[in-house]
Amino acid sequence: MRRTKKLVANMVALAMAASLAGCSGGGGATQTAAATAGAAEGTTAAAAETTAKNDSGFPTKQINLIIQAAPGGESDSTGRLIAQTMEQKLGVPVVCSNKTGASGAVAFQYVRSQAADGYTIGICPAEITMVHALGYSDVVPDDMDFLGGACETPSAIIVSAKAPYNTLQEFVDYCKENPGTVVSGTSGAGSTMHIGSEVFAREAGVQFSYVPFDGSGPAITALMGGHVDLAVIGVLGAVAGVESGDLKVLAILGEERSPVLPDVPTASEEGIEAYYSTWVGLYAPKGLPADVKDTLEAAVKEGVEGAPYVEFTESKGLTRKYRDAAEFTEFVNENFAMYEELIPSLELK
Repeated sequence: MRRTKKLVANMVALAMAASLAGCSGGGGATQTAAATAGAAEGTTAAAAETTAKNDSGFPTKQINLIIQAAPGGESDSTGRLIAQTMEQKLGVPVVCSNKTGASGAVAFQYVRSQAADGYTIGICPAEITMVHALGYSDVVPDDMDFLGGACETPSAIIVSAKAPYNTLQEFVDYCKENPGTVVSGTSGAGSTMHIGSEVFAREAGVQFSYVPFDGSGPAITALMGGHVDLAVIGVLGAVAGVESGDLKVLAILGEERSPVLPDVPTASEEGIEAYYSTWVGLYAPKGLPADVKDTLEAAVKEGVEGAPYVEFTESKGLTRKYRDAAEFTEFVNENFAMYEELIPSLELK
């Protein structure tokens, strides 16, 4: 099990908070000549860039970016912020839309069914490597072309600020005294929030009941409203609630503390060797033309490294982790193999 935990620890997240918009004399003569030359060089460079774009023939119209979760969570925020910079890079609108259901399988199947022309792309969290083992879909990584990774985030144990426990040990003791009555809100049955809860429960020797929602945003809202008792998700999901006084974080399921919540211990510091992280990236239907894939990969890189997403991740405690298309494809395949083994062993209900 230690090996499995470490494999899970190496997985990298997800995330995320609120729904965001996006997805748009003689000396004088010499100076004059120099300015004219400079302007000509700028015009030539701009023309060359435009010509390069026209030569590839892509893109010439709106690109649709499909997000598998409801507005307000980590995937939604990641998609919309990256789309803002992609629009500037590509010169066409990148329009985000949410297609929820079956822990992302509805969106994954939709993207897979679209033409491999670059005009439909999607946000993929770890669930894209999980839905097959969960029995929700026949989608597998080989069905997709992966464009790049965006972030990775250790999950956290998040509870209501009104909860009667203030430390991880107090929470574990409460769960043991009230087996099965503590309710964990998830972003869908079999989602990373669900599996993260189960990984922690196994290591802590406790039991949870589960209520699924169409994304992490609604799950966190339910937690803040007192409708569920727990959420296991990256610290992004907790920051706003912690700042408002509605939530508290009991532990980080990573090997290190979070830089935005430095006073919160890791679970291992509290004697529970539970590790779980999530990740997010972008993908498209299998079979993109090479020039189209290269164009999208470059735009994704700029989106991950662009100011809107960088500022967001740094302020919300997400760990930005860019992987190029080849690296991300290998990473996704490794996670798929791991989940194909892990999920059946959890006997999720």
